[in-house]
Amino acid sequence: MRRDSGWRGGRAAFWFGPERIVWVFIAISTILFLFPGVDRWATFTSNGLGRWELWRLISYQFVHGGLLHVGLNMVGLYFVGRTVVSTLGPTQFALIYLAGGVCGALFEWLLQSAVGRPCAIVGASASISALMFVFVTIEPRMMVRLFPFPFSFTLVRLAWGFAIINGLLGLSSLASPASAGSTAYLAHLGGALYGILHGKYFRQRITLPVIRFVRSSKRPKPAPGQTRKSTATAPYRSRPGQPNVIDAEFSKPTADYNEVLDKINREGIGSLTPAERRILERASENLGRRND
Repeated sequence: MRRDSGWRGGRAAFWFGPERIVWVFIAISTILFLFPGVDRWATFTSNGLGRWELWRLISYQFVHGGLLHVGLNMVGLYFVGRTVVSTLGPTQFALIYLAGGVCGALFEWLLQSAVGRPCAIVGASASISALMFVFVTIEPRMMVRLFPFPFSFTLVRLAWGFAIINGLLGLSSLASPASAGSTAYLAHLGGALYGILHGKYFRQRITLPVIRFVRSSKRPKPAPGQTRKSTATAPYRSRPGQPNVIDAEFSKPTADYNEVLDKINREGIGSLTPAERRILERASENLGRRND
C-alpha cells in the first residue's frame, strides 16, 4: 500500500490553494511566449503610450524577449510569488504584481523621455522587483541563501545590492544607450520603489509582531477524522506562590481566533478586516506578556 497523502495534499494546494494565482501568471507568460508576434501589440512603448494604448502597461508584463528571459523571470516569480502569496494573499499578490509593473514601465518611460529617447519594454522583471521589495520591507532581517553562494544574506542587504547594481546600470543607460543592452534597469527600480511604498503601507495596517505571531501559529490542516486542537493557553503562574491562572482575554476568543487563522491560510494576512486584525493583536500581546 502506498502512502500518498502528502502528494495529494500538494496537488490540492496546486489546484485549489491560494498559490494557484502564481501558476496562473506563469502559465499566461509561458503561453504568450509560444505565440510569435504577440509582442507587436503587447510591448510597452513610448509611441504606444502617446496613442493612449494603455493596455500595454499591463500586457508587457506577460511577454518576454527570449527563452532565457522568460525562464529566469518565471523561476523568480515562482519563488518570490509563493512567498508573497503565503504572507499577503492572492489579491495582494495580483495588485503588487500589476501595479509594480505599471510603475516600473512609467518610471523607465519618464527618465528615458527626459533625455529624449524612446523606450520599449517587455518582461515581468519590474513586477517581480515590486513583489521582492514588498517582502523586504515587511521582513528585512529574514535570511536567504542564493545558489551557488555557500553563505546567507539578510533580505535588506540583498535589496541594497539589487538597488545599487540596477541604479548604476540604469544611470549608465541614460548616459549611453548602448551600455545597457536590452535590459530596462530603470523599470526594475520603478517596480522596487512601488514595492517599498506598498510594504510600508501594509506594515502600518498590520504590525510586524502580529505577522510573525501568525506565522508561528500556522498549522497544517488536520487529516480526515481528526479534530484541531484548541488554541486556548495552558495555565501558568504569573509569580511564584500565586495560583495558576488562564488569561481569559486570550482564551475566550478561541473560535474567532481559529477562524482568523483559517482565513489567513486561505487568503493571506492582507485579507483581514480591522476587527480580525484586532483579534490577532490581542492574541499577540497576550502571548508577548506570557513570554516576558
